[in-house]
Amino acid sequence: MPFLYILIIVLLATIAGLILFYLWKSAQFCKPTYAKQAVGKMLRGFARLRQYQVFSDVALSCGEESATVEHILVGDFGLLFVASIQGDGSFYGDYKEARWSFDKGKQKIYFKNPVEELERKIELFRKVLAKNKIYNVPLECAVVIVGFSKETKLYINNANKEQPVLLAQTFPGYLRSPHFEVQRTMDQEAVKNLLVNLSK
Repeated sequence: MPFLYILIIVLLATIAGLILFYLWKSAQFCKPTYAKQAVGKMLRGFARLRQYQVFSDVALSCGEESATVEHILVGDFGLLFVASIQGDGSFYGDYKEARWSFDKGKQKIYFKNPVEELERKIELFRKVLAKNKIYNVPLECAVVIVGFSKETKLYINNANKEQPVLLAQTFPGYLRSPHFEVQRTMDQEAVKNLLVNLSK
């Protein structure tokens, strides 16, 4: 009989622990910075093993143009600009359309094409590089959708594999592709020094 009591106590404690973890995770997801922090953690974990470097909240400006990049991964392959979007529902978009949408039941939110937004930031960064006499830097981008449950879905048309929009679950696998192990010629130290100043 005592064994049965112990088994019941362990089972109840496990269930309580799972409920508390779910509530904690849900509370974290409600924070507007959850996606940014989650993606940053994935990037830093990937970079640490390869002696790459991640810069966050990079402020770009050139003339009257300005923008902030959430994360930039710097490695032998070049630079990867990464933006995150947070939402637990369905995302609809077309690479050729200026406006995308997020749908959760009766709630529908429209937002700017995130790929176009990242491309605009990349073009601005090219101007910043040229201003600092740094050239031939490979630049690319990725958008990561972070959802709380498996119900998060992507419905994207005219997708471009060189500018992927990915669910957070598939992002680590994307980073592990051979593409990010290729060594390309660029002045990596000059780029890093520039990004250090831009991230202050």
